[in-house]
Amino acid sequence: STTCLERYLCSVDIGNSGTLRVGQHAIAALVRQAECTVRGQGGALLWCNARTGAVAFYRRLGWEVVGEAFAIPTVGPHFRMVRRL
Repeated sequence: STTCLERYLCSVDIGNSGTLRVGQHAIAALVRQAECTVRGQGGALLWCNARTGAVAFYRRLGWEVVGEAFAIPTVGPHFRMVRRL
């Protein structure tokens, strides 16, 4: 089964000024918790739309880029990323 990480981290943003800013260690802990929760519910894959500036952060956590960059209107360029659990 597939789960969108945005469901768990919808209010966390590490790259856009003017939104909630949380330290990367705290975000990493939230991502890991989401992974554990989804894994515990039988999920095998998480995905998110990562801003280009957040790609390296997610890669350090074991996430992979899937496909080409795309733009979200009024937000900017993103990459789809996945984490196989």
